Amino acid sequence: MLHAMFRQLPAVILLTVIPALAPAQTVTWMGLAAQTGAGSGTVGNDAPPAVTTAPTGDVAVSPAQSATLAVQGTGVVSAAPDIVTITVGVEVGAPTADQAMRRNADRMRAIMDLLKARKVAPGDIQTSQFSLQPIWENRAKPYDKPLSIIGFNAINTVRVTLRRIDMLGAVLDGLSQSGANRIQNVRFDIADARPLRDEARRRAVRDAMRKARLYADAAGRRLGPILSISEPGTTSGGTVELAMAARAPGAAPIAEGRVALRARVIMRFALQ
Repeated sequence: MLHAMFRQLPAVILLTVIPALAPAQTVTWMGLAAQTGAGSGTVGNDAPPAVTTAPTGDVAVSPAQSATLAVQGTGVVSAAPDIVTITVGVEVGAPTADQAMRRNADRMRAIMDLLKARKVAPGDIQTSQFSLQPIWENRAKPYDKPLSIIGFNAINTVRVTLRRIDMLGAVLDGLSQSGANRIQNVRFDIADARPLRDEARRRAVRDAMRKARLYADAAGRRLGPILSISEPGTTSGGTVELAMAARAPGAAPIAEGRVALRARVIMRFALQ
């Protein structure tokens, strides 16, 4: 009798399970639709449903496997500079700090008077460094005694913007005659570089588009829509062609050249 009950047990379980199966229905999970119900398995709370995409050619490609192409484009625009910045100043030493400061101040006043006489606007002059440092004795021995201060060194420099490049040579000569013993960081630039920088960006995009079409054609694919555009950064500076900026007789010769503005873009395309 017990054997007969076990033989009928599968039938009882089957009769219990079949009514519990819900009719086939669509379940949405993470934005994807899947069929559940008889013959489709069970969708749990944590398990995503199976998703099948239509094959393309002989290969089934899911959205995550879509081919993309990333290229970098570069654009360069050059123009003659219309401003120049220089760093000029005085460095003097003296036995005492007060003497060093006074000597430095006297020579810096002469420099400021020269810049004012050359019609340099006050807003185009900015202090870039000011320091007072001790001068230590230089000796090799004896080592058992501490070093002594034998004087002080005073440094004062200003960054000057000249809006007439043709006066640069004469200004440099005048600065050296006024007592400046630090003249450095001569840099040519463009006062309003925005239009040129925008043109460099346009050229960078055209360069990236050209490369993308070339790569897609070489790979036997068709270039799809643009997915993203990013700009790593733009730079300016450098010389392309040289010309003499100091045209006054006897003035220091300075090569103004041309300022190059560069732009880079990274573009990502879909491949079809």
